[in-house]
Amino acid sequence: MSDPGSSVAWWERVGAFTVMHVLCAGVLLGLIAGAVWLGVRWRGTWRERVLRTVWALSMFCFLACVSMYYLFSGRFGLDFALPLHVCDLMGFVSCVALLSRWRWLRTLTVFWGLALCSQAFVTPILQQPPTHIHFWYFWFGHTAIVGGAAYLIVVDGYRARAGDLAWGVASLYAYVGLVLPMNIANGWNYGFVGNVPRAEGAEPTILDVIGPWPERVYMLGILAAAGMGLVYAGFRLPGWISRRDGRG
Repeated sequence: MSDPGSSVAWWERVGAFTVMHVLCAGVLLGLIAGAVWLGVRWRGTWRERVLRTVWALSMFCFLACVSMYYLFSGRFGLDFALPLHVCDLMGFVSCVALLSRWRWLRTLTVFWGLALCSQAFVTPILQQPPTHIHFWYFWFGHTAIVGGAAYLIVVDGYRARAGDLAWGVASLYAYVGLVLPMNIANGWNYGFVGNVPRAEGAEPTILDVIGPWPERVYMLGILAAAGMGLVYAGFRLPGWISRRDGRG
């Protein structure tokens, strides 16, 4: 008996560890690396300002246009169309952070971007093939986030402080406090904290192993805080090592 999935072209297989996953992640991470390299090379010049502005505005406009399409085309329900997932919001935040000097936005981009949104490059939760606009929204949105975080750290020299870690964790919990009642009232799953089963055909995620709802909401909060703690430790580790070597 033939496999029903055997008739699907390779480029339509977009889940984790497929050819399309590896191809997209590799190309887009290369794009991020190239932008960061140019940013360092052109630091302090008009070229760097143009690079930063073109990156941020092009990403912002693309994400905004797709979000408007989702919301007003009439083809999608409010459980999908509203830009309320963490990665939806962070796509816009990262673009504004690159163009502003607001540290609180830069902190969100770095902490939420690296601790939460970077997972998309490892295990993308994606079912739509390249013929669907969401494929491009997903990949370019996460490129904007991770690329923005990398640019802020390497080119702008962002360095986290303890207060930044506290802000990152507290703001995430505030976000959950806002979307959770909306999820419960409407049967939504924004922030992946709603009481919604995994969609048919969707690949398993960490949500399937950390327990049932509502306990998994608490577990997600703990894991997210731990992830941001690791991001903070990454900034502090060189200083800890140098002080230890100095004592030795």
